[in-house]
Amino acid sequence: MSRPIKVMLIDDEMPVRDAYARWLENDGRAVVIAEAEDQADAVDKLKHLVAEKKVPDVISLDIGLPERSGGSIDAKGGIKLVSKLKEISPETRVLMVTQGTDEDPIIEAIAKGADGYIWKNETGDAIATAIEKAYEGQLVATISVAEKMLGKLRDLRGRDFAILQRKKRHKRLSETLYKTMKLYCYDGLSAKEIAEREHISLDGINSRIKKAKEILGVSSRRDAFRIMSELSEDTT
Repeated sequence: MSRPIKVMLIDDEMPVRDAYARWLENDGRAVVIAEAEDQADAVDKLKHLVAEKKVPDVISLDIGLPERSGGSIDAKGGIKLVSKLKEISPETRVLMVTQGTDEDPIIEAIAKGADGYIWKNETGDAIATAIEKAYEGQLVATISVAEKMLGKLRDLRGRDFAILQRKKRHKRLSETLYKTMKLYCYDGLSAKEIAEREHISLDGINSRIKKAKEILGVSSRRDAFRIMSELSEDTT
C-alpha cells in the first residue's frame, strides 16, 4: 500500500471517534480525514470532501445514529444513510459499526450497499484490518452473516468475504481495569466509593474507568455494563 487508507468516521459519540482515530494513527494502515456526528452532518461533510477531491476510501458508519446532533438515536439511522453516502461517493466503501448481536440489521445494511461491519468495541488492530479488507473490495462479516447472505443477495455472488472471528473480542482489559469495572458496573459503586474501598486516589480510579471505557468503546456505565456482561459470557 503506497499510502494510508483515507477514513471518514461517522459516530455520535466523540469518545468513540477519538479512540478510533488514535488506534488507526498508531496502526499506520489508515488515517482519519473527516468525522461526523449525525446523519445530516455526514451528508454535508461527504459532499464537501467530494467537491474538494478528498474522497474517503472507507467510511466507518455507526448503525444507530441520530438525524441531527442532540436528537434521539435512530436504531437504523446508519442503515438509512448507506444509500445516500453511496450516491454521493459510489467508490467509497462503507463499513457498518454495531454494538448489538442482531444480524438482521447488518444484512439489511449490506443489502443497501454496505461493505460489511465490525463491532464497536473491537481492538484497534481488528478495526484497521476490517477497514483494510473493505478497502481491498472484500465484504467483512462473520461466518453466520455470510452464510445468511449468500444466495439471498444477488449482488454478492462471486464477491470475496473477509470473515470476522466472534470469540475473544472483548478480552482486552488488564486484570486491574477489569476489577475496577466490575465494581463500577456490577456493584454499582461510584468512583469515590471504589477509591475508598481500594485505597487508591479518586483521580487514579477515574483514570482507570476512562481508560477501560476507551478500550470497550463506550461512554456510559450502562453500555459498559452490557459489554462487561458479554465479556463474562465469553469466559464461561
